[in-house]
Order: sequence, then C-alpha cells, then structure tokens
Amino acid sequence: LRIEFSELGLQLRSCGRKTVLQGVTGVLPAGCVTAIMGPSGAGKTSLLNVLAGKAHAYGVQAGSIAINGRPDRLERYKPVMGFVPQDDIMHASLTVHENLLFSARYRLPARCSREQHTLSVERAIAVLQLEDVRDCRVGNEEKRGISGGQRKRVNVGLELVADPLLMFLDEPTSGLDSSASSALVAALQAVSRSGVTVAAVVHQPSWQICQKIGHLLLLGKGGRTVYCGPMAGAQPYFKGLGFRLPDYQNPADAFIDIVSGELERPGQVGAGWSTPCRFCAAQLSCCHAVCALPAAGHRLGVVRCLG
Repeated sequence: LRIEFSELGLQLRSCGRKTVLQGVTGVLPAGCVTAIMGPSGAGKTSLLNVLAGKAHAYGVQAGSIAINGRPDRLERYKPVMGFVPQDDIMHASLTVHENLLFSARYRLPARCSREQHTLSVERAIAVLQLEDVRDCRVGNEEKRGISGGQRKRVNVGLELVADPLLMFLDEPTSGLDSSASSALVAALQAVSRSGVTVAAVVHQPSWQICQKIGHLLLLGKGGRTVYCGPMAGAQPYFKGLGFRLPDYQNPADAFIDIVSGELERPGQVGAGWSTPCRFCAAQLSCCHAVCALPAAGHRLGVVRCLG
C-alpha cells in the first residue's frame, strides 16, 4: 500500500482544542521503511495515531488521505494494519513461539487452519531472526528472559503473524543500544521487502541506522512537515539550502537542530525566508509547493516532498 496524505491536522479536545499537527503533507512509499523524525513536541506519535485511525477518540482531524492513488480512509484497512506500541505487550511466562502462536490464532481469520497459523509464526521467526530464542521464555523485570532487542522484535512479530500490508511502530528503538537498534531496523527492512509498508517513529537514530532506512518524514515544532523524501536525499537537500552540517556530527542530529532553529544558515538574517519547493508531482500529487525555513530561534514552517 502506498499512503499519501495532504494537509493533515489534529486538535486535542481535552486541551482547549490545542493544535498538535498543522498541514502535514507526505507519503509512505509501498514496501519501504519510513522513519518519522523530529524534535520533542513535533507531533510524531500524533501523526502515527492519525494515520492508524487512533486519533478520532481524542482529537478533531483534518486533511485527506489517498491509498494507492485513490482518496480513502485508512480505518477501512484495519484488518491488514499492524500497530506496535512503544511498550512491549506480551505474556512474560510464555516462550517466543507461544506468544507468536497465540497472536496468530487470535489475529488471523477464523477460516485459517492450524497449519496456516504455524506457517505464519515460522515465517515471522525467520524474518525477525528469532530462531535462537524461539523456545525461550520472554520474561520480565522480575524473571530474566530474552534481551530487550529480542523483545522488541517479538513485539513486531505479534503484528507480523497477522499478515499485515501496513505496519506502524511507535519508537521501536527506544531504550535499545546501537547493536540492538541496528538488528531491529534490519528486521524491519526484511519485513518491508516482503511487501509491507512500514512507518516508524524513530528517536535520535545513529547515522548507521539512518542509512538502512529508505524514506524520511521530518516534522518541525508545531507539527509541520519539513522534509519528505529519500533518506539519502536529506543531506544534499539541506546543504543545497545553504546549511553547513557540522563535521563529525551525526547528520540526523543536525536535521533536528535545523528544524528546531538551532543551526543557522550562513548569512541568514531576520525571521525566516522562503524558497519555491521543487517536487515530483507524478509521484506525489497531493504535495504543496510551499517551503520556508526559520532563522535561529524562530518557528519553522516548511513542506518538502520528494515522493
């Protein structure tokens, strides 16, 4: 599934209609891992909830969504949608295999046979590289079990056994070291290669991890789109706008500094500036050609979509 969205907005009912997303425009390419990044308060998790159809319960939404080029609502696709929350939710006393099998029996259609349940579980174990711990108890804080990185992959597996076409993950690398994070992202790559569209909120990733991710959706403070396009194109894009990314700094951190207004463009003066945004209309018909970056200390409002 290819997901395009235009001018998405979200206001919280319980906070006096506080706006957390404003005019968010972008795309989740089919069969690709998209990282949703941005500073604290940029609305990353809120965007994930809007796309997953979870924000209706607490907010007022705006904007439009197209699926495979046609206007649609993602709520209709919940049977083929997976959502992995930030907190691991699984049975600590069961083994990895038992957890996945339980999820398969609960999530797959009633017409599926036991053989199909088993096949789905074995496929998830192979894709997520959990063969070595398949018969180990998951455990918890009181009873030691598998590692934190393995728990995250099992959490992904609980959704993967349902054979989704679209998967959302809220900060799956949170609390993991670089090695475990890299293994998890590699597993998500393998999931996407099987045809699943993957979108994950990623907090402070290393550049090595970023290089494994195909697509980037970068949000600025106030819940606005800053950049949407190939991860490999983000550095050249900001350099083309005149920003000098510091040597020996993780470019992903530099992106956050830019959208936070903490990294100035040489010669940048005043409250901000704007420039026409070039984009591929053939790939992203819903994109708006609006682009503006702030001076340091000023708010950001920029849309950059490269399909």
